[in-house]
Amino acid sequence: MNKNEEAMITKLKRSTTEVLLLSLLSQKDMYGYQLTAEMKQQSNGLCNYNETTFYPILNRLLNQNMISMTRMITDQQRVRVYYHLEDLGKEYYEDLKRACRLYMNTIDKILSSSEGTGNESDNY
Repeated sequence: MNKNEEAMITKLKRSTTEVLLLSLLSQKDMYGYQLTAEMKQQSNGLCNYNETTFYPILNRLLNQNMISMTRMITDQQRVRVYYHLEDLGKEYYEDLKRACRLYMNTIDKILSSSEGTGNESDNY
């Protein structure tokens, strides 16, 4: 991947982070580092976030009662905060997922219609 592609991916990641976080939390409760590791693993390394990137989004979702958190003590006597997707968050996630799919399908349709036009900017 070249530098331009990396910059473009970064822009796309910013706009999709919330729905991806909600998707992970719809699978199971997770803690911060686990969210970053799962995101990286499930995206084959394309979505490689620093866990601090998630905290502003998680805090906003907490304040909106979309998610809740539970503090647990690990075997090493460390506090680990697990995030849980609440019913309100599940409804929001389903709506957001539908909207994302509609938007991505529209983008795909437009990009597909430009294929074969000889436009060199389509080569990515």
